[in-house]
Amino acid sequence: MIRYARGLIALSLSFLLLAACASPQRSGAQDPASAAASDAQRRADAHLQLALAYYQQAQWQIALDEVALALQAAPRQSDALSMRGLIYMAFGRQELAGADFREALRSAPDRPEYLNNYAWYLCQDGQAQASLQWFERAVRRPDYRSPEKALNNAGSCSLKAGDAVAAKAYFLRAVEIQPANARSNAELAKIYFNDGDYARARFHAAHATAVATPDVDALWLAIKVARKSDQPSTETKLLAQLRRLYPDSAEYAAYQRGAFDE
Repeated sequence: MIRYARGLIALSLSFLLLAACASPQRSGAQDPASAAASDAQRRADAHLQLALAYYQQAQWQIALDEVALALQAAPRQSDALSMRGLIYMAFGRQELAGADFREALRSAPDRPEYLNNYAWYLCQDGQAQASLQWFERAVRRPDYRSPEKALNNAGSCSLKAGDAVAAKAYFLRAVEIQPANARSNAELAKIYFNDGDYARARFHAAHATAVATPDVDALWLAIKVARKSDQPSTETKLLAQLRRLYPDSAEYAAYQRGAFDE
């Protein structure tokens, strides 16, 4: 449960547009009304950055309080609404989350980050199949700087909808854009492993674990792939990483019991 919560935080944070939190530079003299508006926006941006920091630490109530202060300083700003939607999702308050995501989209209907957020909300709200068109809309936006994120999310939602073929296609599109993406490769390794295609599973598992701190799930899968592929030296190397990084994990305990099919 703890790992799921941390994964949800990381996944949600990847949706949030951080660039919009910085106010544009202004030069020259300003009239009092403009100066007051600029000051209000700076305060809103500061509270929104604090909200993000607290959200990252799973301190969701404090994050929600900071978003409220951001909206008090600059009402109806879409970044704050989208951030609040993510926090409401973390609380399990789906109806409120959906309302915030829709309001953010009304302000900026073509913003890819908001499209992605709303699609993820639909997926988590039991509408996995319906979410895919929203992910596709995000991916098609030429101003989206990280379309592989939406493709990965679409792949996860396709799996949730029971369509492994579509999921594989989404993850493959994601690695075409970002070949070293750990999440895409981990998901593809899992799909190929379940299909019994150990050569492709081995290829993607190697990419998924070629990061400074590989995810425990990716490491465990890579160990199982190495075992099925009869690569004892690779298995030993991966096991050393698992023991060093996650000595108290359920995966390491499973390895010690020889429980590779749990």
